[in-house]
Amino acid sequence: MAVEIERHIVELGNEGRLIEMHLEETMVGSAAEKAALVHDYIAAGTDEQFAAVLEQIGRLGHQDLLDFGRLAELLGYGRKLNTLDYPVAPRGYRILGRIPRLPKLIVTNIVHAFGGLDELLSASDTELENVEGVGEIRAKDIREGLRRLQEINLVDRYLQT
Repeated sequence: MAVEIERHIVELGNEGRLIEMHLEETMVGSAAEKAALVHDYIAAGTDEQFAAVLEQIGRLGHQDLLDFGRLAELLGYGRKLNTLDYPVAPRGYRILGRIPRLPKLIVTNIVHAFGGLDELLSASDTELENVEGVGEIRAKDIREGLRRLQEINLVDRYLQT
């Protein structure tokens, strides 16, 4: 799809600049979203393992992406693992990635400090301030950003019913 759009951008010349900016934003955003998704659910590992998992998932075909056993295996869980017996919860990389002006290093520090999204959502401002790189103002910004994202989610759910 991106190749087709790029061909039309070339034909449009200067008029295609806005479309080109939208395309770049969409392509970068989706790559960052995929990386955050893998970070949220990967079992454990180093940056090299993370990069390998991300690359392997990127090479999967559409049918393989629907195979939850294959995805679990790539993320470091057993293929035969019963998902009802072993629940997996997000760590919070994706939700924190949506908060403006929050550097990736701070996101990583917060996720390591709290371990999961549920713990992060129930954390107080004081607990957030105790994380390295998070001060009083940033803790309030994080809390406000999380509140806004929860409101957006509630509105989206309301509109879908």
